[in-house]
Amino acid sequence: MLFGNPTLGTLATLAFEHPQRQTFFRRELGHFLRLSYQHQLDPLAIKGSPAGAIGMAQFMPSSYQAYAVDGDADGRIDLLRSTSDSLASIANYLSRHGWQAELPLMLPVTINKQSLPAVSTKLAKGGRSLSEWHDLGVRWHGQLLAQVSDKVKYRLYAFTTHADDEYLLTTGNFYVITRYNRSLWYARLVAELAQSLAPQ
Repeated sequence: MLFGNPTLGTLATLAFEHPQRQTFFRRELGHFLRLSYQHQLDPLAIKGSPAGAIGMAQFMPSSYQAYAVDGDADGRIDLLRSTSDSLASIANYLSRHGWQAELPLMLPVTINKQSLPAVSTKLAKGGRSLSEWHDLGVRWHGQLLAQVSDKVKYRLYAFTTHADDEYLLTTGNFYVITRYNRSLWYARLVAELAQSLAPQ
């Protein structure tokens, strides 16, 4: 989805009026101007998110330059209008951040007091195997233990809902999604949507 904020004005405002992240947004402003020149885009015509992300993939300008690819092989990269370029670029972004095909995403679980201290409070790679989590009192649908290699490492996260806390064991692929957007809830939504669309 494309947004309606003029990206040049957005980045310029954030670059000079956002004290906490001035350095970041000044770099993004520079990337945006180089990107516009390299791809022959009118910087005054491009619109994006309130944070300066642009195109269908909602890449910041630095990510556009680093990860955008020509998905439809037409000789140009256009994340503003080309669905093929956008999807291929998102796939490239995930791959470059460590996405592993066939690796599970997440596993709903229940925990006890013994496992509560192991709940992650920040995003990170790595974790424990399912057998290690089992020893810590984490429980899930029993048959899954035999289906997943013990080499796969999981981290445990809590999600507070209106009803009660929910817990998920998540793999490195879940962590990769958080490189795209650092919100745990965003990553969970993407993972659940992907699982609902996967062939059964």
